[in-house]
Amino acid sequence: MKIFPDCIPCILQVSFSAIRRVTEDLDQQKGLLKEVLKIPPLKGEQWDVTSAEVVERVFEIISTHSGNKDPYRPDKKRLNESLLEIYQEFKDLVHSSDDPCLTAMKLSILGNSMDAMVNDNPVELVRLLQQKARNMSLPQDTYAELEKTLKSANTVIVFGDNAGEIVLDKLFIETLRERYSIDFIYVVRNEPTLTDVTHDDARAVGMDEVATVIENGIVGPLPGTILERCSPQIRRLVIDADLIVSKGGGNFETLSEASIGYKPCFFLLTSKCRVYCSQFSTSMNQAIVHHMLL
Repeated sequence: MKIFPDCIPCILQVSFSAIRRVTEDLDQQKGLLKEVLKIPPLKGEQWDVTSAEVVERVFEIISTHSGNKDPYRPDKKRLNESLLEIYQEFKDLVHSSDDPCLTAMKLSILGNSMDAMVNDNPVELVRLLQQKARNMSLPQDTYAELEKTLKSANTVIVFGDNAGEIVLDKLFIETLRERYSIDFIYVVRNEPTLTDVTHDDARAVGMDEVATVIENGIVGPLPGTILERCSPQIRRLVIDADLIVSKGGGNFETLSEASIGYKPCFFLLTSKCRVYCSQFSTSMNQAIVHHMLL
């Protein structure tokens, strides 16, 4: 999905959020923002790129001028630790439900908005997610298609998205492994960007206990997955896998541009903006399960 006009103010907001994390000096903030504003898509001069590619250029500028390649590292640590503290509560919630795999998938999707939900009260967080999962409706035909594909799958690739969210991805994979005999490969970013998960984040939450964790091999702070830029190993794994599960908006925007032609992929994300609402014909902050062939 290529960039929309709506994406420009959103990217600028993300840009200044990152700038504030690398410097408190007002003159340096102005200087970094001035460089960011030179990026052609942010001036309305280039529309054939994805938002993820524009954010990549932003982070290249910020890291080059500040020397800080991972300004969101403290945020990621906080998110992961907060979710790990109540992992057992989530696990109990899943196992006590009528359909553990469905409940685990709902929680994994809800994790896509985790940065806005984490607070200092773990009990409240569990209660909030429990309520949201209970009220969340998913397209039955799409979920049935996912179940059908999982029954015959040997290898599933999951493209991870954000910190915090990854803890609920782990629970989702762990739950699926209890029902299906599947080898899971969890793909993370090669370089830090935003709150996206890296190999260090995956190890910190124990993702390597339920899946093989592999970096995507992309050179650059891209908050998405462009298959042509991935390592040969990842491209081979995608070709050989029976199913792809893609988490989050950045992966949707970039992976949906792939042209393999026959690989089943399920995109799990939430409608965080007007563009997504329009793209998926839904309202704000709703769960999205989108099935397509890459």
